[in-house]
Amino acid sequence: MAVPFGDTLSTSCATTGATAWFSYVASTNGLLSANTFGSNFDTVLAAYTDTGLSSLTQVACDDDSGAVQFKVTFPATVGTTYFFQAGGFGGDSGNLQFHLESKAPLANDAFPGTRSAPRPRS
Repeated sequence: MAVPFGDTLSTSCATTGATAWFSYVASTNGLLSANTFGSNFDTVLAAYTDTGLSSLTQVACDDDSGAVQFKVTFPATVGTTYFFQAGGFGGDSGNLQFHLESKAPLANDAFPGTRSAPRPRS
């Protein structure tokens, strides 16, 4: 899928220089996890939904988790297109590594008839 915009969008978590964009259509409900592990420069990673630059909604952003490569994880909805923006913090550049993993929800997460367990008495 062609990404419908360039690299001019600023993230909410950091200033970036040139960025690379990736897109993914969720094939199941669950968690999406993207990271820039293995990149050789200080990266910024953000995830968005929607179909165009003027209407993107940021769902995750990371540049402050204590490292120079970052990870975002968020709930995904089947059929939704997610856009990932990866770039260099403050204009840094280098060899970018982008990894994406989709995790289906656990089978017991939708167990019918669940109820809370009582708190143990002290």
